[in-house]
Amino acid sequence: MKRTIYQIFVYVTLAMSVSCFTGFIYEMSVAEMNVWAILCLVLAILGLVGFVLNQILYRQFKQRDATRYEQVECPHCHEMNSKKDVFCKKCGKNLY
Repeated sequence: MKRTIYQIFVYVTLAMSVSCFTGFIYEMSVAEMNVWAILCLVLAILGLVGFVLNQILYRQFKQRDATRYEQVECPHCHEMNSKKDVFCKKCGKNLY
């Protein structure tokens, strides 16, 4: 997940939650519990759930991407290679 998409989703879900909670408070002050108040409360809760899920998924993808790019040093020529490589990209000898 790209950071810009993550940030957009964070701002959208937080704005949705805040505006829906504000709508819920307004509806409760004007009238008693009605359909609009319930709808605002449900949307605010969904926004918070989306925010939490976004945080969890972003952290999982970030950890997975970080481990993909770890590097190891070749014991023969000291060139840095990807952790997934079996042979050195410079000297061609076995890395392990």
